[in-house]
Amino acid sequence: MLSIMLFAQVPQSFNYQSVVRDGSGNPVVSQPVSLQMVIIYGTAPGTVVYSETHNVTTNGFGIVTLPVGTGTVDFGDFTMIDWSAGQYSLKVKADISGGTNYVDMGDVQLLSVPYALYANQAGTTTNNLWNANGNDIFNNNSGYVGVGTSAPPAKMVVQGDSSMVDTIPLFEVKDKSGATVFIVYPDSVRIYVADDGSKTNKGAFAVSGRNTAKLPTHDYLIVRPDSTRIYTGDSLTGFGVENIGSTSQSYMNITPGNYFIGHEAGKNITSGRYNSFIGYQAGYNDTSGYKNYFIGYKAGYYNLSGYNNIYIGEKAGFTNNHGNNNTGCGNSALYSNTYGYNNVAIGLQSLYSSVSGCQNTAVGLMSLFSTTIGSSNSSFGTYTLFNNTTGMGNTACGTMSLYDNQTGEYNTALGYGAYMNSGNYSNSTALGSNANITASDQVRIGNASVSSAWVQVDWSIGSDSRIKENVKENVPGLEFISQLRPVTYHYNIKKQNEILGVNDTIKWDTKYDIEKIQFSGFIAQEVEAAALKVGYNFSGVDKSGPLMGLKYSEFTVPLVKAVQELNDENIELKKTIIQLTERIEKLEGKK
Repeated sequence: MLSIMLFAQVPQSFNYQSVVRDGSGNPVVSQPVSLQMVIIYGTAPGTVVYSETHNVTTNGFGIVTLPVGTGTVDFGDFTMIDWSAGQYSLKVKADISGGTNYVDMGDVQLLSVPYALYANQAGTTTNNLWNANGNDIFNNNSGYVGVGTSAPPAKMVVQGDSSMVDTIPLFEVKDKSGATVFIVYPDSVRIYVADDGSKTNKGAFAVSGRNTAKLPTHDYLIVRPDSTRIYTGDSLTGFGVENIGSTSQSYMNITPGNYFIGHEAGKNITSGRYNSFIGYQAGYNDTSGYKNYFIGYKAGYYNLSGYNNIYIGEKAGFTNNHGNNNTGCGNSALYSNTYGYNNVAIGLQSLYSSVSGCQNTAVGLMSLFSTTIGSSNSSFGTYTLFNNTTGMGNTACGTMSLYDNQTGEYNTALGYGAYMNSGNYSNSTALGSNANITASDQVRIGNASVSSAWVQVDWSIGSDSRIKENVKENVPGLEFISQLRPVTYHYNIKKQNEILGVNDTIKWDTKYDIEKIQFSGFIAQEVEAAALKVGYNFSGVDKSGPLMGLKYSEFTVPLVKAVQELNDENIELKKTIIQLTERIEKLEGKK
């Protein structure tokens, strides 16, 4: 129970107010209770000089208010108490069920005796410390005032006694409705503010400053039901939250120049400005970096002077020192970057190993994972360009496309597993799922299962005379064409993938339908042998990869030559026929 006593002169009594609580410390709200008030003279256990009982009902906050001296008398005469005789205390007993099974709630020492009552008994005295001013009372004491202590060390001290439990308040302030506004317990302090949505010009709770003239200056803290405002007067120091201990550790530091939220976020900042770090040790080592945004556990941890970086995710941009204009989104994205700039990494461990690579774009789980100094690569999809280290200018789009490229440059792969095979080729293009590259300067469209390729018009090949040198008319015709063996055949795509090193594990219904189709053509090895036999360096045989191929459009040239040769022979034959015909006609005429 918290007890408050107010003393009246007429009639002889003093008001007693308390919060009634049950055994668990909860207020007993709006319930009839019985109280026994016992006044004891002298030191414990003392002598009972007066006892009375009251039957009252607590209010909505568990509070009872009653005038001591007006209850049902059990013992003694309240008016006959000699308040000047010495030390008195008030023992309170309660039965929260409203009966007479009273439980001792403790004693309250009446150090400040009911002076109004004492004065009423003794008349005017020269040592009266309490005086009345209308309905007010005030203290003329030149020393200190103590409640619960006979040696108060300050102007006003309220001290509990050894019999008090922690649920009994030491001090309480109530509003005009009896609602608690401020309450002090032995182990805690509570402040209650209005929470009905109303607004006041002073705030529900406020801390403000004043000058030496005792005039208000600035608000520092205002708490309202709908908002909390903190105001700082220093243009650099701002607002901070730190731990209690011998070693200062910051949890929040908000200034006009930087916003740091999280344990030791931005701990070592010196001249850096306009940074926002959120997370445990985010931007921990940053000293002079500016306009950086780090969010996540140790994001941008080692950044020193890098600027215009955005790192979001656990240890994103972890080792960035002086890199700038980078964006890393995802746990450990751009983890190893130190000096690289203008990189974009989105996805778990994307661009993880990049140290000084520049102008790379990696989107997808572990895309461009192994790149260290490679630059100007674009990677979209899970594991794209995964093993690339120093290669630059590559573009990969599709899961695991360009997966094994390490140092190859200026390659393009579009499709699931496109150019996934090993080989550090350059300037090659693979289009389609599992389209495989076997050499530099090569274009591959489709995988081994493609059985039909359509374009609206014919392919055009550069043939301008201005780009051709060392032109010779040395193409064999019939001599070469007559060596060729036209055949029909079926593809074995499993064998083809085996030779190409393609690990094609994906499946679809028509994957092997191409093996059912009968194709017409030539055998590459036979065409090569025929060309060698006649001394013809035939460009229609492609030996750039592990599989030999034929460029069927190249056969047009020797075929044209063969037709020309046949035409020349035909002209000569026609001439011979004419000559023979004329001779026959002459011989027949002689007859």
